[in-house]
Amino acid sequence: MPRVAKYTLVRAAQADDDPAFARSVEVLAVSTKETMQRVLKAGGVLYPTEQEAEEAAFKENFQNGAVTGLFPCVAGTFSGSRVKGRAIYIPIQNCQPVAQIPKEILKAIRAIVDYNWAAEEADYAIQENRSPDHIFLSLEMVSNWLNEVNK
Repeated sequence: MPRVAKYTLVRAAQADDDPAFARSVEVLAVSTKETMQRVLKAGGVLYPTEQEAEEAAFKENFQNGAVTGLFPCVAGTFSGSRVKGRAIYIPIQNCQPVAQIPKEILKAIRAIVDYNWAAEEADYAIQENRSPDHIFLSLEMVSNWLNEVNK
């Protein structure tokens, strides 16, 4: 029986060589039942066609198609689970429900991000070998998440 391929989004391979792509995704074909279950358990999405997955990747990388920066920057997060060595992407809508987070906590999180933003952005910019684990990338991810929450 032939394998039926589905497609998912994972951290882009360029992130290994260029940390500027640490917050970008690319399409990956998955064909085994076990792999598909791992993707769904992690909070990832399976797309029936490669075209649908490519469209989703573009929207995620460029905030619903609005190319605003030099580098792609997704709003979601990446799972510790991997497929073919790549971290599974978890879209923002599959992340922790925000209805359970009090508004004053969201406001405090925004204050922490804003307070640390300029210093960490400057530090990240001067790094010779930018780490994909630099705290600025976490601040950016949280900021994007807060922007989605406050829409």
